[in-house]
Amino acid sequence: MSIFLNIFSVENLIQADDTVLCIMTLLFFMFCLQMGPNRSVYVYAVNSMFRFRSPDSDVQYPTYKPAGTVFLSLISSLGMAFLVATSFKVKFTDSVLLGLLILWGYFIFFMILKILLYQAVSIWLFNTQSISLKPIRWRGFFIMVFSVAGLFSLVLSAFAVFFSLPRIVMVICGLLLLVFMEAGLIFKLKTALFRNKCSNLFFFLYLCALEIGPVLAIAVLLGKTVS
Repeated sequence: MSIFLNIFSVENLIQADDTVLCIMTLLFFMFCLQMGPNRSVYVYAVNSMFRFRSPDSDVQYPTYKPAGTVFLSLISSLGMAFLVATSFKVKFTDSVLLGLLILWGYFIFFMILKILLYQAVSIWLFNTQSISLKPIRWRGFFIMVFSVAGLFSLVLSAFAVFFSLPRIVMVICGLLLLVFMEAGLIFKLKTALFRNKCSNLFFFLYLCALEIGPVLAIAVLLGKTVS
């Protein structure tokens, strides 16, 4: 009972000022304006990531102009930055908004790194006929997954702030979101990108280099920042 009370004590609850709340609200409206017109495509694409009994090899994603893609990537990165900030011991005041910007920069770097890795490796695999999916299509699908994760990250952060959720709850929810999205992405890699045209060893090496490696790198970087 004492452990339960300690988890839900006042000092363990998420705190935020009016400035942060306004930023989160504005960011949510940006997500709605950007993703709302394509919500049916998002629902279909996310569902296709978890059709384990009848894998859907088709890759669908909402198409945006280059400026729209960049804007969506930026707000998605900021949504993830909010999730990290609310999951750890960060009290939102004017003095730590700089820390939020730093976290935002980390996720922007992660996004750019992943796209460059995907583009370079996928072009090589496509030219050697190891994959049948054009690199631009897989890049678009990844951006779609990244944007969905950013939106859910922002929603979780809003729940933490408005409903005073304990930080331990946010850490668990953040980890579950990461596992959920990565599991779906890996499953889609196997059923859509490769389609059994490569050995299991090659697929494992691909996961280590382009999926597991970047996630561990950003996790270590974030761990050093919030510790």
